[in-house]
Formats: sequence, structure tokens, C-alpha cells
Amino acid sequence: MTLFNSCARRTLAPVLLAALVVAPLTALAAQAPRPNILLIVLDDVGYSDIGSYGSEIATPTFNELAGQGLRYSNFHATPTCSPSRAALLTGREPHQVGMGLVTEYDLGPQMPAFRARITPKAATIAQVLQKEGYGTYAVGKWHLAPPLQQNATGPFDHWPSGKGFDHFYGFLAGSTDQFHPGLMRDHSIIDVSYPEGEVLTTDLIDNAVSYITDHISHGPDKPFMMYLSLPGMHAPHQASDAYLEKYRGKYALGWDAVREQRFQKQKASGLMPADAKLPDFNRGLTHWDDLGEDAQQVYARFQEVYAGMLEQTDFEVGRLLDALEVLGQRDNTLVMLVSDNGASNGGFWHGSSNMSTWYNEVRETMEDNQAVMDNIGRSGSGPNYPRGWAQASNTPFPYYKAQPYAGGVNVPMLISWPDGIAARGETRHQYHYISDIVPTLSELVGFEMPNTLNGIEQLPVEGVSMAYSFAEANEPSRRSSQFYRMGDHRGIYQDGWAAVAMHRPGTPLKRDQWALFDLENDVTQSTDLAKKNPRKLTELQAFWQQEALRLGADKMLEPLFKANGGKRPGTQARPAYTYYPNTSNLPEKSTPRVMGRNFSVTVPVHEVAADSAGVLVAHGNGQSGYVLYMQDGRLVAEYNYLGTVASSGKRYKVISERAVPAGSSTLGFKLQKSKWGESAALTLLIDGEEVGDTKLKAILKKRISHEGLDVGRDRYNAVGQGYSAPFPFTARIESVHYTVED
Repeated sequence: MTLFNSCARRTLAPVLLAALVVAPLTALAAQAPRPNILLIVLDDVGYSDIGSYGSEIATPTFNELAGQGLRYSNFHATPTCSPSRAALLTGREPHQVGMGLVTEYDLGPQMPAFRARITPKAATIAQVLQKEGYGTYAVGKWHLAPPLQQNATGPFDHWPSGKGFDHFYGFLAGSTDQFHPGLMRDHSIIDVSYPEGEVLTTDLIDNAVSYITDHISHGPDKPFMMYLSLPGMHAPHQASDAYLEKYRGKYALGWDAVREQRFQKQKASGLMPADAKLPDFNRGLTHWDDLGEDAQQVYARFQEVYAGMLEQTDFEVGRLLDALEVLGQRDNTLVMLVSDNGASNGGFWHGSSNMSTWYNEVRETMEDNQAVMDNIGRSGSGPNYPRGWAQASNTPFPYYKAQPYAGGVNVPMLISWPDGIAARGETRHQYHYISDIVPTLSELVGFEMPNTLNGIEQLPVEGVSMAYSFAEANEPSRRSSQFYRMGDHRGIYQDGWAAVAMHRPGTPLKRDQWALFDLENDVTQSTDLAKKNPRKLTELQAFWQQEALRLGADKMLEPLFKANGGKRPGTQARPAYTYYPNTSNLPEKSTPRVMGRNFSVTVPVHEVAADSAGVLVAHGNGQSGYVLYMQDGRLVAEYNYLGTVASSGKRYKVISERAVPAGSSTLGFKLQKSKWGESAALTLLIDGEEVGDTKLKAILKKRISHEGLDVGRDRYNAVGQGYSAPFPFTARIESVHYTVED
């Protein structure tokens, strides 16, 4: 792969081109004595989504990585993102390091396995490589910092800089919008604006190329490590129009046929045994031919968008690999590509075009999505595909992300290192887990994870090096077991056997039904042997309990969730907040916790004239949120309850009965819930006087869309319909003050 034989690819970042003009290639590309390291993490990519794993989606870059190196058929992650990333970066089991759940759930110091952060007792590979003389860079998604630290003041000890990275460009939360992302550079929240149709992934790759170009230009004798954690394919599924259009009509055949075709390709390529069986449909799914024509068209559109986004992600990664080749670094760069978990079931049965519905436990109908079908995947939409496509993504395995069945934990894994791995285009079948990446790099690069770091005694590394498998295709796996847990779902692997228990909310753990699989003879988990081999199941259950006790992951979590409602501790529990003009966008995770609560907002303003207008405060985006603004001399509030969803979404608007006075005044609104919390009254205030109200028949109870909070403007995707973003306020705001009731 070279820049010159890939003319379809976007031009490399200007900084790279400038460097190539200024200096000859040999001067820029002095070979480091140790390999560069590029860790590429895809998000929610199912086992079969990459071409070399059976997919029909065009992924030439990823396929070329497989052709240049090794494809692993039996590689595993945790069932969800933050724990996988913690295991990847530390080489330890995620409960050991405090990341048993995603960062949105910190269960307190009494539950050290679930602290929403990586303990200082578990050094990351970046911290170690920094001390080994590597330049270290993180680009893309982080999702390893507690929510209340995801703001402009930190603290930063759980940001990338606190975990060993010299530079960071990306986003701290679990997801963001491709067209209007919330981004940080190092310790600063930044504003970005893309040309129409361009997306975040392009921007991330531009910055990755720039970091590497600077590194090679200014420190050619120093190797680098880059952690490239891309947003694809986490919802929202979005892509540039050219990629959306490419797949129009490609999925009319449906998810049954796609799943079967991918499975046959997997067998033909040696990824799956020739006698492997395709498991039955996941519980609750409908066969494609049993759907109506309208449903088929809508559901196919979601998969068209997914495919377009994945191909665009592949294309952008190709630009980075091209840059490495132009810089003379490709052959000496060890590339590992992995997904953090299996494909997501978050689109439920009909798909979702508004991400806020998932977080607020509202289910969109087929008709809802049919009404916005032409915008799915474009700016303003928040798509996630139906579960039928998630099952196809996870071919041949059962179930999904967040579940410890193979569909949640079996993921694609590619390794390419032209200078260091002789094998080309081969498959390895040894059982491995995402914590094995650190010890593999340790062996290949020649460093040891320390016993102490910065005076702190370190936990032992639990991962097992995979380096033995590079030359030995048939050597038995050196990993014999792996513990799995996600919420109260449980899983265990030991010596070729797997057991899984899915927890039903509201029931004791002892009532959960366990399934048992002989993976040596049934790699696809098609046949449950729990009733035929109860002794083996009992043995694995006992082993799960033993590992859970060792890792501090033995307690049932459901009662804890009920006790605190999953509340995030810290500043969000404050009864009052004050923000000032020109403050950076406040990321959603650090905004006042107003969902399901009574609250009021007051805004002292000055220098108001007859023509003053603009946003005072905006929280959210076009999918959900609220906004207070001035327009035509009046005070206006809009409350967006899932406004893009036809059946359940509602938009409320109230305009003040009198004009905002000239000069200085205090503007605001208050929201008061009904007795049962299902509705609320929204009342406008001018100098404390009620000047207009409306009844909200539905309110957001759990989360507002992920764009965050702005003072004095609405940065990206407008919350309301009465103005165009950013609509900056043209008078002077003194402050924005929140009062939140318990």
C-alpha cells in the first residue's frame, strides 16, 4: 500500500506534504532500533464486519493488513468498551484495575472493581513506553475518565496525559457526533467546524498523520506509539454522502441472507471449521421474509448507513498507513487492529434514529424511522441499526455487545509488522484476550512492565504474550482461562469450555439459567450442553465464583443500581452551579444533573436593546434538550423531548407575554415536575415575575443528548427550531445560575 497507488484516497494532511517537499525521504525516515507501535481500536465492530472475516462491506485497508500479517479467529474482548480499553492498555483484567463497568458508573470505594477509572496500581503501556523513550500519542475516543473529570478543569490524572500519553486529540466520552463532535486537544476543550459532509474520522486521521509527521521530522531516532481509537462503528452511525449513496439498495436481501453468506465465506477462508454450525436466530428476532415491505426498506437503510460508515473508516485508516509508508516507517511499524466488543443491540428491534431514545428508555417504531428515513446517517440524525443487523455483524456467534456470549466477546484481531512477522495472510486459532496485547508488545519491543511506578506498587500483569503464535500456527494456546462479567451477566472460559449466564432483572442470581458450550467442537456456541453435562457446568460455575472473589467482582450489582439509580457522584450532586460567558462547552457528562428533577435557571443580562437576540443557555442538540433565548424582543424557551421521533417525541415552546426590558434584567425559567414525575410545568421568568408557561407532557428522565451545555450560544446542532445555530447572544450575559432540587 502506498500513497501513489491509492489515488482514490484523500490527500494527506498538509503538514505531511510540506515535510516531504522540504526534506528528502531518507532524512525523515531514519529507522528506529525498536518498532513503532500503532494500536487501532474499532468500536462496536462485529466479528464478521471486516472483509477478511466474511463481510461484503468494502474494507480494503483492513483486508490488506490481514494479507500482510495475521488474522486471529479466536480473539476476545470484554462485552463493552471501557473495560476492554482498560485491559488493552494495562495488560490486566479490567475488574482488577477498577474498570468493571463503563465510566458512567462509579460504585464507590467500597466496590474497587467498579470505580470508573484505572487505578494507579496498573500502569498503562503508554506510561512504560514513555519511560522507554517512546513518543506516545492518543487519538480518538478515550472513555477511561470519570464523567465529572471530563471538563476543562480536570483533574487530569485519568485523562490520556495522566496515563502516559504525550499528546491527545479526541473525545473523552463514550460517543460523539461525526458532524458536530465535542473534542479536546491535550487539556483544552476546542471548537471544530467541518466543511459540509466531512466527518470526525477524517479529522482524527489528519491529526494522527500530523503527530507522526512531527515526530519523525523532529525525533527520527525515537520510536513512537500511537493509540488510535476510532468512533466507528459506535452509534451514531453517520457518514459522508458519497459513502451513504454507495450502499443504496445493497441490503434488500436482508439479514438472514447476509448472515448465511458471511458464514459460508468464513468457512471457505478457514476462519471457521468446515463442520461448524450456524446458531439459531437470537431470541426475539424476526426473519427477514416475515417482515413487511415497508419495514424491509427502513431496516435496510440502517445497514446501508452502517456499511458506508465502516468503509469510510477503513479509507481513513488507509490514509494513515499511506503516510507511514511515505515516511519510510510502515515496515518497522507493528500494527494491531481490534474491536472493543461485538456489535451493539442498542437499536432494539426497529432501529433508532435518535440516540436519546436509548438513554431515556423509549423505543422507536418502524413508522418513526420511516418518517426520517432519508436523513438517517446524515447530520442531525443519531442512528443505530436494528438487532437483526447486529446479529449479522456478529456472525457466526449468538447475541451482542454487553452480553458475555461469543457475539459480545469474540472480535476481529489483525496483526501486521512487515519487519518482524514473516507470515503473510495466515490465520491463527489460539484463544486470546485483549489483555494479552501488553505482554505481546513487552516481549517484542523488549521491555518489562514495572513492579513499581512513581512509588506505587503495581498489580501483576495477567495477560499472556501472543508472540509465540506468530511463527507457530499449530502450537496450543498459552491462555487457559478468562473471566467475564458485564453488570450481572456472567461468563467464564476454561480449557476449551465456556459457560454463560444472562441475568433477568428483578430475580436472584441463583435463578439465572446457565448455558454450557464445548468450544473445541462447537466454536460457534450453537449447542447448549448444560443439561447433558451438569458436572462440567458446576465446575465452571465454581471457577467463575473463585475468579470473581479474587477480582473483587462477586457482588450482585442490581441492588446497588436500584439504591443509587446509577447516579454519578461529585459536583453533579450540587444544588447550585454558576457558569460565565465565553466558558468552554461543558461536556454532557459534567453538566448539571437536571433530568427528572425540579430546577431553575436565572441569567442576569445587561446592555439589552430592542434588537438584542440570541441564545442565553443551551443544553443538548436537535435530538433532545432545552434552550433559553431572546428573539424579537421576547424571552423564549424550548424543551425538546426526543423531537425527531414522530410517535413519542414532542417539542414545547413558550414565549414571554411581555418584552424583555431594555438595559439590565434577570431572565430565566423554572421547571417543576408533576406529582408522579411524568410531566412538568415550564415557566418563563423576567425579574422573578412569571411571564409565560407551558405544560410538558413528557420530560427527559435520564440523559440529554451528548452535545453538552453552552452559554451565550448553541454551538453545533440547534436544540430548538426557532433559530439557526449558533445564534450568539448580542447583549451581555453576566452569568448563568442553576438551582437544582434533590
